[in-house]
Amino acid sequence: MSDTSVEIEAAAESAVMIDLVTGEIIDQQKMAKQLLAGAKAEGISLVGPDRLLDGLTKTILETALESEAHFCYANSVVA
Repeated sequence: MSDTSVEIEAAAESAVMIDLVTGEIIDQQKMAKQLLAGAKAEGISLVGPDRLLDGLTKTILETALESEAHFCYANSVVA
């Protein structure tokens, strides 16, 4: 394994997601495996144009941008 892939793996392992409802730590690898298993069971291709990975990435980026825009707008409104 190259130094770069070791660094990426270490960074991924240190990233912690917390369920805002339960307060529990979310197992990101388990979540990814469940997503991939579901896609495979449905016969959905993961990579390539208009495939699961593209759609998921697009949705995540759009949601993040919308959240950021909403946050910035809310902070710029003077009460």
